[in-house]
Amino acid sequence: MAVPRHLRKYVGLKADVGGPLYRAAYYEGSSVSLAFYGREAPDGAMFDRLVFLCERTAPYLYSKHTPLEIDYERGSRRMLEAIVREVTRGKRKAPDKVLAIQRFVRDIPLGKRKALRGVLSKQATAVTGDVFAGGAEEDVIRKHSSMCNEQARVMITMCQVAGIPARYVGHINIYNEKWEHMRGHGVVEAYVGGKWAYFDIRGQYFLDRKGRFLSAWEIRQDPSVIDRQPKRVVKNLLSSYGLKSSRKYFSDLSMTFIANYSVSEAVDFDMSWEFPTSVFNARFTAARKKSHAEAMRMVRAAGITTRKPPPGVKELLAGVEHGGS
Repeated sequence: MAVPRHLRKYVGLKADVGGPLYRAAYYEGSSVSLAFYGREAPDGAMFDRLVFLCERTAPYLYSKHTPLEIDYERGSRRMLEAIVREVTRGKRKAPDKVLAIQRFVRDIPLGKRKALRGVLSKQATAVTGDVFAGGAEEDVIRKHSSMCNEQARVMITMCQVAGIPARYVGHINIYNEKWEHMRGHGVVEAYVGGKWAYFDIRGQYFLDRKGRFLSAWEIRQDPSVIDRQPKRVVKNLLSSYGLKSSRKYFSDLSMTFIANYSVSEAVDFDMSWEFPTSVFNARFTAARKKSHAEAMRMVRAAGITTRKPPPGVKELLAGVEHGGS
């Protein structure tokens, strides 16, 4: 879906995301990801599609942006179809199917294989944690990926195979007190109950007081809902994953973006992958240092000193720690 002309300034790598701290963080976050995946891979190409979620774009993003008709040829992704059938067996309602798919995707990293680690340098393995970088959704499952954006792609495609519209949601954080980039997170929105609902691939989702699923935009409007969730919601989280990160993603420490991604698009992207060798790791590390240096130059050019913590971040971090936003 083409974004209306008056909203195009909020799209892609040069999107208007606010002040200099946010522009620098978005530049750094996108540059690091593109160094890892490349522009032709789905995880890299996503940055050209990201639409910044804000007051101006929300009405469009939650009405016309994502088609509810799924373009998928049955039989074209047989492995995913088989997994969806098994995972959703006995589930008739869309919300139950989405939650079952979420739990499957949540647990993908738990069986991470280590058989191929011997061919990798310790340094390279420390950067990625996976036996190779990139790949189609089937590859992401096979390698037991713990990369959130890759897992999000799997959940999106599985939902669509199950007949449920789904799309990508990305959070990109700004800087902590030491001017370290706090990175971000890739999650999903699925269309259930006649509306878009937020599903973190670590197992998090959010309900209102009436038990209705909440969207990313609804959570951004009232982040206090994060700490008002029933036990069944909190229990769905990975044991090592708490609410602290969710509070951060929906505070002023973070930007949120939405992008469309279709299960039928595999033929349009470079789905090849490469082992995270020492050469790969060195290239990625160099790109990360270069992008951070440029981001700090952008900040200083805006008149903000990097000798002190970023303006307001100390207070925001304190609020995140205690559940505020």
